[in-house]
Amino acid sequence: MSVSTLPLSSRTRLAAACEGKGPDGWLFSGGDAPLPYPHPTSGWFAHAVRAAPILDDRIPRITPHDLRHTAASLAVSSGANVKVAQRMLGPVAVATAMSEARKAAAS
Repeated sequence: MSVSTLPLSSRTRLAAACEGKGPDGWLFSGGDAPLPYPHPTSGWFAHAVRAAPILDDRIPRITPHDLRHTAASLAVSSGANVKVAQRMLGPVAVATAMSEARKAAAS
């Protein structure tokens, strides 16, 4: 998805969040460090994972690791370069990013 396909209100908020941050700045924090991870057993994410099957028993158990690979797969399936997906995933081999690209193409 390109920035121009976002609604104007989202683009305005995104532009404001980016102000004063360099290309390697953290967007959803103070800009100098990432947000802290939620506590693995009592944080908001663990609570959501436990609550989800109560709402719908078809929802599988997921982990933050699953979400980062899903994000990379969605980016590649939306047209992002594999190198972009590799950077999203952090220090992983190109083969891992390519594997995510193949999964995205197959679905």
